[in-house]
Order: sequence, then structure tokens, then C-alpha cells
Amino acid sequence: LNSYRGLASESYISLASYDPILTAFELGHELRVLATKEKFFRAEYLALADNLSNYVVKLLNSIRGRDELEIVLNKTGKEDEEKYVRLARLDLALKYKEKPFVANPNCQQKLVEIWYTGIRPISKMNPAVVALLCISFIFLLPFIFIAYLFAPNSKVKTLLYLIFFY
Repeated sequence: LNSYRGLASESYISLASYDPILTAFELGHELRVLATKEKFFRAEYLALADNLSNYVVKLLNSIRGRDELEIVLNKTGKEDEEKYVRLARLDLALKYKEKPFVANPNCQQKLVEIWYTGIRPISKMNPAVVALLCISFIFLLPFIFIAYLFAPNSKVKTLLYLIFFY
């Protein structure tokens, strides 16, 4: 238990680890597994794991810009390589069940930004124009589907792809 207290120290992780977020995730997961195995020190292990979660949230709160946030959230789970995959760190947080990390406003801001990427131009339009677009889309969609049934390799296919998968 004392060894884990030393390893879970915020200052030790900050100084000794190349990737403190990954180290905190892995150590917190290990502590949660130990808490299920060793019933006597369960509360202490869970407290250390919660402290590590709070430490990662503190690190995430110290991010100042959009570029920094993107670098932190896109880094893969390996310490020794500089590889970035879209939202890899967020996937890792979900895997290790780090709820405070996922619920952090910075992570949520990035998710909202990704979610509303294609909708921003429409939200800035006049509401009457948006309503007209929606109504025309509702009335034209059956005709587009019928055209696709008769000519699946035409430009209607690309139109449907843009509508539903963009």
C-alpha cells in the first residue's frame, strides 16, 4: 500500500513519467483492480484511484488552448511514440472508466465541436430560410429515393451520401 501511495503521488508522476495522463490512467485502473482483490485495503486503494482521477482532471484544466487540447485528446496510449489518432485519449479514458476526465468541460467542448461541425452554417442562417430548407427537404426526399431505386450508380447516390453521412 505504501508503495502505491508513492507511485500515485502527483509530484512523482509529474516528474518521472513521460506521459502523466497515461500513467495515471493505468495506475488508477490497477488500483481499482487491486481494490476488488484485497478487501482489507479497499477504501485506501479506491481513494488513491480517485486522487489519480482528480490529478488527471487538474492536468486537463490547465490546458490553455484549442491546439493543446487537441494534442492531449488525440495522443495514442503509448508513451514511447508520437502518434495521434482522433480522440484516442478519450477512448482510453472510457476504457479505464475515468468518468471525471470524460465529464470535464474541455472534453465536452471538443465533443460538441465535433458534433456540430456541419451544422454551424445552418444555425447562422435566417430561421425562415432554415424552415424553408427543412420543408423542401421533407418533400423532395421521397423523389430522391425513387430516383436512387431506378439509377443507383448516378449522381443521386453521391447526393444521398452527402445528406446522410456528412
